[in-house]
Amino acid sequence: MIHQKGIIYSNSSSTPGVGFLLNNLGFEYSQKGRKEEALKVIKAAVNAKPDLLEAYENLGRINKELGNYTESVAAYERAASLSPNSFRVHLGLGDTYVAQNRRQEAILAYQRALAINPRWELYLNLASLLVGVGRTQEAVEAYNHAIQLNPGDSRIYSPLGDLLFAQGKYEDAISAYEKSLALNPNNPRDRLNLADAYSIAKRYDDALSSYENALSLSPRDRSRAYRGMASVYAAKNDRERASQFAQKALTTHP
Repeated sequence: MIHQKGIIYSNSSSTPGVGFLLNNLGFEYSQKGRKEEALKVIKAAVNAKPDLLEAYENLGRINKELGNYTESVAAYERAASLSPNSFRVHLGLGDTYVAQNRRQEAILAYQRALAINPRWELYLNLASLLVGVGRTQEAVEAYNHAIQLNPGDSRIYSPLGDLLFAQGKYEDAISAYEKSLALNPNNPRDRLNLADAYSIAKRYDDALSSYENALSLSPRDRSRAYRGMASVYAAKNDRERASQFAQKALTTHP
């Protein structure tokens, strides 16, 4: 949440409004870790000025930090009624719903926030929530929106690859993993997942190369890489090498 510290707002040209003063004081308390005191002061600010948006935002944030989720939601909902087009309000409400595991409501709040101010990180969070409730095609769309806004971040392509792999769209998964690794070549997890996707797509030479690269990146993943290589050699009817790597997988400790 973005705040302007030290700024005192006024109801008139000469005397600062009590509500604004109390809200600023409460914010200062919260920044110093005195959150219970902050809540008392900000509630007094709301009593003094019932339409003070910033006070409800602060109540939403502080209550969430304290685990008072019902109170946080109520504050953010009141803030949304005062400022329906506030990105921060809908984001805060969505974050609180996530903390409560109210994923469908969090999705709706994040979608409203994104309609106001598209942010790639928020599309990434939204995609994860959509996957969690089984709305996988919408999740793919959310990942693609994130890519449009920030095409140079491997953290988007990696979960997109996982989702496409789970959907059985192996060539699309391969494309996502390849893009992730082009940006972050030293990611053994994506290297292994790419190898698995190559193997299922019967691109056996690419799979072996990727498994070998994964071995050089992460010795602790040797067992998984060897199992994958055994599977590839079995698919190629090379029984000797399949047996060799299957044995290595059995005798290799993580």
